[in-house]
Amino acid sequence: MIVETKRKEVLFVVNPISGIHEKSDIQIKANQLLDLNRFNLKFKFTEFVGHAEILARQAVLDGVDIVVAVGGDGTVNEVAKSLFNTSVSMAVIPCGSGNGLARHLKIPRGIDEALRLLNDGKVCLVDTGTIAGRFFVGAAGLGFDALIASRFSTVKRRGFLTYAALFIRYYFSYEPKIFNLSNSGQNTGSQYFVFSFLNSSQYGNGTVISPKSVIDDGFLEVVSIKKLPFYLLPIYAYRLFRGTLKNDRYYNSFSVKAISVQVENALAHVDGESLVLPNAFEVKVCERSLWVVVAS
Repeated sequence: MIVETKRKEVLFVVNPISGIHEKSDIQIKANQLLDLNRFNLKFKFTEFVGHAEILARQAVLDGVDIVVAVGGDGTVNEVAKSLFNTSVSMAVIPCGSGNGLARHLKIPRGIDEALRLLNDGKVCLVDTGTIAGRFFVGAAGLGFDALIASRFSTVKRRGFLTYAALFIRYYFSYEPKIFNLSNSGQNTGSQYFVFSFLNSSQYGNGTVISPKSVIDDGFLEVVSIKKLPFYLLPIYAYRLFRGTLKNDRYYNSFSVKAISVQVENALAHVDGESLVLPNAFEVKVCERSLWVVVAS
């Protein structure tokens, strides 16, 4: 349990437009559900992309003890980026469309339950990662998942059904990319439909893409998937949601601390947010670099 004689300073960084959850009453709920003898609560709402990072960075300078990211994986990424290698802890109220990191950490998806976690949770030190120098907490990748992340960012309707519709729309037309690796001991020059780097086990919505991922083991999992014949999609979808994917002719996963990658003109994402990478880059783990509030 988190026990202190002095009240902890807690800043809620709220993304009002993330996901499908209503967040206008977060302040009322927090004041009702949290132990105000132990916490001094403040609330700030983001107004533009990157604002959560700015607010969290200022919180570090102000001596805040816990910054609560209220939003999806993009909001979590921005907050965590500013708390990286500091003594300030991050808590998460999952209000996004996927909530991959929160699901991996077993943070309740209900806002009330996630708030109560602050009362009796514990603080753990976890790994993070970088891809071409860009910070990520849960997942980064290139290929079809990055295409879906890019298209998802342009639509108004959120949630799992939108992801599923985009998957069906673009699956057949997407052409796998050729990836060349170094210092990995793995085959290079192969074509892959998905090529991702996982610190946590899933993208979100219960899709466990990397069952072997442990968020504080000092490694990233490199997950590569070749394009599946259509008739196999239901089988692999079942394994994806059951967390039972394992190495075979289409799916491969291996652990690294760092890896160099070459790929041309491939879309990329970090924690679900789209970006452009150079054709050659390095991915590496940042061991035990972020304090996170998790369930006891």
